[in-house]
Amino acid sequence: SSGINAEYGGKLARMERYMCSRFFIDFPDIEKQSEVIEKYLVGHCSNSRGTVQCARSRYTYLMVLHRVIEQSTVCLMNHERRQTLRFITQAACVCLKQANTAEAASVPQSKVLKSRFSPNAA
Repeated sequence: SSGINAEYGGKLARMERYMCSRFFIDFPDIEKQSEVIEKYLVGHCSNSRGTVQCARSRYTYLMVLHRVIEQSTVCLMNHERRQTLRFITQAACVCLKQANTAEAASVPQSKVLKSRFSPNAA
């Protein structure tokens, strides 16, 4: 069982490296990278699933993308790598804020006030 997992992990790591290489070859500058990532996010997560769910899905995708680029990219100069990772981090923060704002907006204000001013609130 562990041999199968190790083999799968090795194949996954090679595929991630390959996909990163292709991404940075096809989209060599931060403007093109950010454009294609934003288009992917819009195209693969519609708000029909709900604003909170959509923002969380986008955040999760961006964090996986960040990990893959951070761990797999050997073809970038350090400056380019930091620039791309910074963009992804900023985009993830926006998604997280959207999820939290939408979630807060969906809670009735009487419940928010009650929980904030309850003597038992931590």
